[in-house]
Amino acid sequence: MADRGRRRQLPSFALASLLALVPAGLPLGLGAETLRVPGAYPTIKAAVNRAVDGDTVLVEDGTYLENNIVLTKRIQVRSRNLFGAVIYGSPRTDDAIFAVRAPVRIEGFVLKGAGIAIEQRGSPDVRWEASDLLIADCNCGLFINDVAANVGSAEIRNIIIAGGHGSDVKGIATNDAHDLEVAGCLVLDCCQAFDGYDHLSFRVTESAAVDCRTSVLEGTVHRPIPPATSRIETGPGLPALRSGELRDPAKLARFMSFVRRAVLPARTAAGTSGNDKAARESVLALLAARIMERTGDHEAAAKRYEAARAAAERAGSSEFVWQALWGQARVAGAAGDIQKALASYDRALGYLESWMPRVPRGLTRIEFMKDKAPAFEALAGLLLEKHRTDPSKGCDELAFNCAEAYKFLSRSWPSRD
Repeated sequence: MADRGRRRQLPSFALASLLALVPAGLPLGLGAETLRVPGAYPTIKAAVNRAVDGDTVLVEDGTYLENNIVLTKRIQVRSRNLFGAVIYGSPRTDDAIFAVRAPVRIEGFVLKGAGIAIEQRGSPDVRWEASDLLIADCNCGLFINDVAANVGSAEIRNIIIAGGHGSDVKGIATNDAHDLEVAGCLVLDCCQAFDGYDHLSFRVTESAAVDCRTSVLEGTVHRPIPPATSRIETGPGLPALRSGELRDPAKLARFMSFVRRAVLPARTAAGTSGNDKAARESVLALLAARIMERTGDHEAAAKRYEAARAAAERAGSSEFVWQALWGQARVAGAAGDIQKALASYDRALGYLESWMPRVPRGLTRIEFMKDKAPAFEALAGLLLEKHRTDPSKGCDELAFNCAEAYKFLSRSWPSRD
């Protein structure tokens, strides 16, 4: 690890001359370093706090429990492999995983369980970028939210946002912002997919909303002072779909083709890894399986979940393996195959138990387990149903053991890494 205290400094007049040649939105690259997590720094926040303008914080695959990572330097923060680093945040409404206050780039992460995944607030009027993200179970995905002025700009592209379970879950939103450019994004299960108020520009292209209460909401509580507006431009149109509309295999195929082309395009640049390709395949299969599950095509959904699991294994993604195994268990139960469902839940929860020692300690470990709770509840319900039909099998005791296992796994558990 480099000694930051001895980094060579350019004379101030020379530095000023060089700065004048650098575009405002790009990292400086003067003596830039790569700060590796967890190799050189134990947490993402520790590496970000140590970084200086032009550096890259590179995060290895794994599960991270962090929140309120404040970005105040012109840096890049990215997952080493696409969707390889999974960050669970705090569900408190005002807590964000990333708080943006500088022209940064954020790339490649899975962000889960936070009040807000990424928020720009209390920031200078800078422009930042976010791409290749999967955001799930957050009250808001991305939010430019200044205190009172039209401050803050972002370019958002190639992001999937799957909403949480609150009464006012937003995908991408503004509240007193300068401008927001959104391209190639998919928003699912949100109250509002795109929510805008008091900005100078909010433009959405090549994007879609699925199973959202409202695809576009333009705030009308107060009228912005021109040239500010609450209008959201959607170009030639913003598809707003329901899962039921995709029951037709031809319509689903067209939708998935759109996702492959616009939202999760295949990368051909040098440096794209086999892990990246496998992670992309896994997410595409999980998305298709999720839609098939909702439309009641359990057999097709089970096959897609299995494809997602196989791809996730190749990518080395514990998060996606878990999601695929849990999905297989759900569709088996929905199809009425109790024995297969019990076996599938046992397999999924066995995998979770083997994964837990690699999950670090932290307050947001509670949120990590929160989205696993429905699997334990479903298994306990199946066991109790089986007990009612055949008390001799002792399934009531197994249901009790299932509840105890959830309590045990929810406790703080030191990492073995």
